Amino acid sequence: MREMKTRPEYRRHPIGFVDDQVTLLNQRIHGVRVLGTLGDLPTLVKEHKPEEVVVAVPDATPTFLRDLISKLEPYEVSIKTLPSIKELLADESTVSQIRNVSLTDLLTRAPVNLATIEATRQMVRGKSVLITGAGGSIGSELARQISLLEPHALLLYERHENSLYNIHKELEDQGLSFRVCPIIGDVTDARRLCMRVGGA
Repeated sequence: MREMKTRPEYRRHPIGFVDDQVTLLNQRIHGVRVLGTLGDLPTLVKEHKPEEVVVAVPDATPTFLRDLISKLEPYEVSIKTLPSIKELLADESTVSQIRNVSLTDLLTRAPVNLATIEATRQMVRGKSVLITGAGGSIGSELARQISLLEPHALLLYERHENSLYNIHKELEDQGLSFRVCPIIGDVTDARRLCMRVGGA
């Protein structure tokens, strides 16, 4: 927090803390108030409208991060995290190490690179592949990995326009040889899903 406030080059203005230690509620740390607990987070995000939520939990577990992402899914907010304590100690700057939550952070086992599995390549090559929730942390990483497997087309289905735009633009900028089709929709809307994907 001190680094955020004293180093304007990082362009981060802290709004508040969230902590499950209720004794900290309404206290101030470097002048910034503890606004509530994790259970209050959706309400706080809706009220204060932050651009990003930074997870400062040392070595946050995949279960913790998945639960946090689930809580914040309805809101247009970027979720960032700090590296492990070991990584932090190797660099004197904390704020410079803030990064996006990655697919690896969400897995409980070692990640598998799909592009190295020939059986998966054979399954995907020349096919149209639909990814639902394509703008989320897992969906966007699936889109990146599957784009390496030579599909005929990649259909990105996502209800949040901003996150859909981001992953579509990222893939489009790579000049891929196949069609990448962004589709706005919710998987719970069966009629739209059948109509949009079936006609894509």
